[in-house]
Amino acid sequence: MLAEAGIMHRGHPRRRLVPWQRWMNLALAPIRGQVEPAFGTLKRRYGWRRVRYRGLVRSGAHLQLPCIALNLRRAERLAA
Repeated sequence: MLAEAGIMHRGHPRRRLVPWQRWMNLALAPIRGQVEPAFGTLKRRYGWRRVRYRGLVRSGAHLQLPCIALNLRRAERLAA
């Protein structure tokens, strides 16, 4: 199921969401609201729009540096 994976259901003009799908989207919205700005910052500020390397190990290692930079900037902002 999409909701178990944390993915929201999408509506369509001709096929509306059923009540349980709307309920699941409302339950997932606060989590996504906290996570999505970090992804936006990684894409906009640190150029993380595409994966440079093939494979999970190299791509994960390449993602760690922007995440460290993001966390350091956030820690600096929270400490002030």
